[in-house]
Amino acid sequence: MHWEQALLFYPLLFAALVSVATAVGFVVRTPNQRLRTDARWFVVLAVSVGLWAAGTAFAVTATTGEGTFGGAAIAWLGVSATAIAWPLFVAAYTNRRRWLRASRVLGVAVIPAVSYFAALTNPVHGLFVIGLDTATGSDLGTVVAEPGPVLVVFVAYTLAVDIVTLGWLASSARDATGTDRRQYRLVFVAGAVPFAASVTHLVLAPQSVDFTPVTFGVTVPLLGLTLLELHDRGLVRRAHGELLESLPDGVVVVDDAGRVADVNTAAERLFGDIVGSRFADAAADYPTLRGLEPADGAVELTAALDGEHVVFDARVAAIEDDDIRPTGHLYLLRDVTERRRTEVRYQTLLEDSAALVSVVSADGEITYASPAHESVLGHAPGDLVGESVFAFVHPEDREHAVERFERLLDDDEPDQTRIEYRFRTGDGAWRRLESSGEDFRSQPFLGGVVITSQDVTERVRDAHRLDLLNRVLRHDVRNAMNVIEGNATLIAERAESETVAERADTIKRRARSLAEMSDEARTLDHAITAIDETTCVDVSAILASCVTAVRERYPDATWTVDIEGDRWAYTDPLIGDAIEIVVERAADDADPDPAVTVKCERVTVDDEPFVEIRVVDDGRPIGDQDRRVLEHGEETTLEHGTGIRTWFVNWVVTASGGSVTVDERDDGRNAVTLRLPGTDDGDAVPDADALDADARGT
Repeated sequence: MHWEQALLFYPLLFAALVSVATAVGFVVRTPNQRLRTDARWFVVLAVSVGLWAAGTAFAVTATTGEGTFGGAAIAWLGVSATAIAWPLFVAAYTNRRRWLRASRVLGVAVIPAVSYFAALTNPVHGLFVIGLDTATGSDLGTVVAEPGPVLVVFVAYTLAVDIVTLGWLASSARDATGTDRRQYRLVFVAGAVPFAASVTHLVLAPQSVDFTPVTFGVTVPLLGLTLLELHDRGLVRRAHGELLESLPDGVVVVDDAGRVADVNTAAERLFGDIVGSRFADAAADYPTLRGLEPADGAVELTAALDGEHVVFDARVAAIEDDDIRPTGHLYLLRDVTERRRTEVRYQTLLEDSAALVSVVSADGEITYASPAHESVLGHAPGDLVGESVFAFVHPEDREHAVERFERLLDDDEPDQTRIEYRFRTGDGAWRRLESSGEDFRSQPFLGGVVITSQDVTERVRDAHRLDLLNRVLRHDVRNAMNVIEGNATLIAERAESETVAERADTIKRRARSLAEMSDEARTLDHAITAIDETTCVDVSAILASCVTAVRERYPDATWTVDIEGDRWAYTDPLIGDAIEIVVERAADDADPDPAVTVKCERVTVDDEPFVEIRVVDDGRPIGDQDRRVLEHGEETTLEHGTGIRTWFVNWVVTASGGSVTVDERDDGRNAVTLRLPGTDDGDAVPDADALDADARGT
């Protein structure tokens, strides 16, 4: 190979290898992805350029006419294929899809295909080149002959196609922005360089070797890199598309001309298929949406879908290119129907409720107050909003209120107990409120502490009155009865007649009865305030202790006691007093020689364990009014229970989660049954941890 041939051969061979390698590398780079139409035509283009360059390289180094003709045949196969692949690649890249229809693809391929056939059969007809002698070692790339009519038509056709395709690229680059514009410019350069080389060859040295494929060898890798970047961006765009379709919110993309460029399924529920339509026409029924601007934030939009009213939060955002120039708008429609329905429901409840509900920020500022504040406290809700809640708290209660509020904010598991304090009313008076709070600062639609309050002024006042009455019963009445009883005793001792002595004894008994009633009132008051939680106790031991105490007071009674083993139950701490009242009633209401039977056992009712205490006596029948009090804790307006002790038994047992039943047996004896919630294993002693948990009510 002469050095002149080497100067021609190696650049052409390099261009061939680079072009084919680019095609192979591009396919390998995207093995699992379906190639876009432009990518497929790019691969055809790269292979075609490789054939063009390789064929030309072998033609210029051939030493025989047959070798030259064979190389030229390969070269013109590449030239013809390039003439087909390049315009179709550009059409696909610039989204001119109509040129990719089968009929137009065939139209683009006609002249290159005819030209290639004419080149192969030129020795027969001489229409491709005139005066070619294959025996001289000449070739179709370096002919010393005149071009035939077919070659002239082919060259004119390819120049025209190049001008049109470069115009397409220039137009797309002008209309595009950002990265898209840069890519269109790169593809334009990749096509313009070979075009310039081809024109230079035709004008300056038409009979020399055409180095156009060498320039393609440089620009083909540039095209490949551009397409790879576009491919990666396409993946991102497809991912964005999938994300867009999966969004429950409606999304509408509008270009800078006001036409809908894209719409997801959620938005199609509202607008239908509106891609390509003017957004102003598509949103004709929603004037608020048409006039929406990014600075307006979210607006509420109501629409009728499938016969139901649907509420959307609508907002719009500007779409900008890489140069921060507006290129369109994105409309977001979030379905907030359920949230709005819930808000209306709760708002209606609050509007119609007497509950005092407020929302307070972390610094104590009131951000919401329910309407009940005006009727209960004399403050219009609007007057409270923006004020510090602690400004309305009594100075003596303020420090404690602030401490509890700060503890609520700081604790992961805040104390849910209620706090009582005095609150200033609209007319300057003080009402006593009982409140509890819950931290909802993490909730976007609340963003603060929700405080629920109730006016307990009357309850506290009644409690004070009851406490005063209890003190009177416990102290004043008892002291007076003690004085009366003492004087009645003196009168009875010094009475000169039996009648006076009997009347004095009557006064003494009644005074003692009233004093005992005072004690019962004290016990009842303690029961009312103490009944709060249950604890696990050995009921059998408590029962045995009660029987022993009553036995000492009633030595003439006959006792039958059946208490075996331990019987553990969850009860109020005052259960011992209640049991003793029942046992004592059985001994006290019977004949002078009463017979009392006491039994304690474990029973199961509906698969739940209970400890049952049964007290049977032969005394007078228990009246209907006492039965109703014991069993149901109620009495009629015409009939009243015999005493506070009966109520006490009902309250303690029912507060323990148990029940009281009263039966009159066939033999005329009374049977009172106390049933208390038992442990899973009523005979087993709970461990210390369980007892401690029970004591805490957990």
